[in-house]
Amino acid sequence: YYKLMSKKVVVIGAGFGGLSAAAYLAKDGYDVLVLEKNNAPGGRALVSKTKGFVFDLGPSWYMMPDVFDDFFADFGKKVSDYYKITKLNPSYRAYSLGKTLDVSNQADGGLSLFESLEPGSSAKMLKFLEQTQKEYKLVRENLLDITYENPLQVVNKATFKMMSNPKLLASYHSRISKVVSNPDLQKILEFMVVFMGGSPSNIPALYTLLAYTDFGLGIWYPQGGFEAVVNGFEALGKELGVTYRYNAEVTSIESKNSQVKAVYVGKEKILCDAIIANADYYHVETKLLDSKDRSYSDKYWQSRVMSPSCVMIHLGLNKKIKGLLHHTLFFDVDWDSHFKQVFDTHEWSNKPLFYVCTPSKTDPTVAPKEGENIFILAPMSGGLKPSSKQVNKLADDLIKRLEVELGENIASSIVVKQVRAEQYFEDTLNAFKGNAFGLAYTLWQSALLRPNLKSKKLNNLTYSGQYTNPGTGVPMVVLSGKLAANITARNLN
Repeated sequence: YYKLMSKKVVVIGAGFGGLSAAAYLAKDGYDVLVLEKNNAPGGRALVSKTKGFVFDLGPSWYMMPDVFDDFFADFGKKVSDYYKITKLNPSYRAYSLGKTLDVSNQADGGLSLFESLEPGSSAKMLKFLEQTQKEYKLVRENLLDITYENPLQVVNKATFKMMSNPKLLASYHSRISKVVSNPDLQKILEFMVVFMGGSPSNIPALYTLLAYTDFGLGIWYPQGGFEAVVNGFEALGKELGVTYRYNAEVTSIESKNSQVKAVYVGKEKILCDAIIANADYYHVETKLLDSKDRSYSDKYWQSRVMSPSCVMIHLGLNKKIKGLLHHTLFFDVDWDSHFKQVFDTHEWSNKPLFYVCTPSKTDPTVAPKEGENIFILAPMSGGLKPSSKQVNKLADDLIKRLEVELGENIASSIVVKQVRAEQYFEDTLNAFKGNAFGLAYTLWQSALLRPNLKSKKLNNLTYSGQYTNPGTGVPMVVLSGKLAANITARNLN
């Protein structure tokens, strides 16, 4: 026990992966210090507060609630000990070329929309959801809790059969198009791939199990926004003895004989027995490590398919707006041409698809009483270095498009307006090419083909987060923290 207590682990970055890893290591008796460059925990889930508005700057979809349940259960706790979640019904709304489509999950009669737009499709959807539920269960039990250090970890009969199924290696769109032919229904089933960092044509059909997380498990909201979830993770860590330091940017990592020895916060040297890096993987490799300690070459990184960046607009309004649900999607422009600009031609999109989150529809604490809290997100190709003039013009255009679609004047009611784009992701999160969602989940960047959790050069350096396994999105990153903690504990024993 005392031997364990003397082992010190430094976690770089207080995003969900770092918070998760820190809790697991502290539970195992290690001395854990989390160092975070920003002034609060959360990583991409930072918050901006002004004039009574509370803006989530990162994740806004609470999906796969089972992952959060399992996380807290690992410590003998429940989600409800830290924050409250509410199921959204309808889950979200989509506006598509003059049509208003409200989408609910299966338990709330969500398949009636499918039947109304395409007779016979609800039976096909039921079959599809049964299949994707099985796939979700299989993946959840067999693939999301392995470290991928050894190809043999993947080879059990059930997962091998699933992963070698040619239907699941085809594109996401190819599988969806066999379930429904109505273009609006296809879009509803495909838009989630943006949050996986890809397009319906470059993400494999294996990931259509997302349909089950949407229509089976439902879409939820943590009261107080994602800040409540972050605070819950941090509070659990504190109970377990984790130390957190904010405004403490790690500037370099010292190594000797294939072992990390210390981290530097400016001139301050902090000795440690192991490191979990939950900061941007590329940033850690290229800015914090000596070149000899890098696992991947610059050529490797430049050849990766990164998730898109995005333009985010946070608006505080002094009135309520009709026509918006908590989550609202806008398919009011050419779907294919926007995805092409983001993933193929890598050009600035003047007419992107966009998504609107209005948490004040569900949560009175995120806006003043008569106000509305609106967050607009438009995915854009990363690495373009747009000018502030370009970004601001796009923001104004998106607000105008929203006004036209809803038939409401919004611009005259704005009391707070914040616009962020690629530069924000680079400056605040050290994100490679200003990516918003980590490394894309393409076929050649899945499972064993993602950057390793464990450094190839330093025995006691492990990574967590959305570049490595199991992947992007808050639930996956929480699981990556557990995997990184397991590897670290094994190496230290």
